[in-house]
Order: sequence, then structure tokens, then C-alpha cells
Amino acid sequence: MCIYNIKFTLDVPGPNDYEIDGSFWQHEFEFKRSGRSVATVSKSYWDWTDSYGVNIVGGEDDVAILTIVALLDLMGVFYMVAGDTPSIR
Repeated sequence: MCIYNIKFTLDVPGPNDYEIDGSFWQHEFEFKRSGRSVATVSKSYWDWTDSYGVNIVGGEDDVAILTIVALLDLMGVFYMVAGDTPSIR
């Protein structure tokens, strides 16, 4: 198991929480709900600034997913600089 890989659950109201699985090292993440992929995230390496491609299936909570993408990026930066395991409290 690579320490840069993460897997956690985003608890949302109702029974269909998001399962998030990905890698800080590869900057690739997948959001699943009820076992099906509802969003994919991939960081672009060829831009002058940090840019992510985010594909979200229609009908999903765009704001929640994009907020988590921003937090994942921030957590990855802190992890790379501090060398500590990222966590959300």
C-alpha cells in the first residue's frame, strides 16, 4: 500500500454517501456513489498553473464534489511539504 493513496467517505444527507479513492502522487481521484462512478478528477501537468479536469455525472452534487477536489489539492500540498499524513478534522 502506498502512503500517498487515500480512500474515504464523504457523508451526505441520505443513504448515498460518496466513496472517494485516489492518489496524491498521481493526482487522480474517483468519486463513487452506490458502487458506480459519478466523478473523476485528473490534474493537468502541462499548464503554467495548477489545473484539474473534473468530469461529473449529471444530477450529482457539483458543489460538494468541487469543494472536495479543492481540499484534496490542499491536503496533497501539505502532505508533500510536511511529510505528514493528511486528515480532515
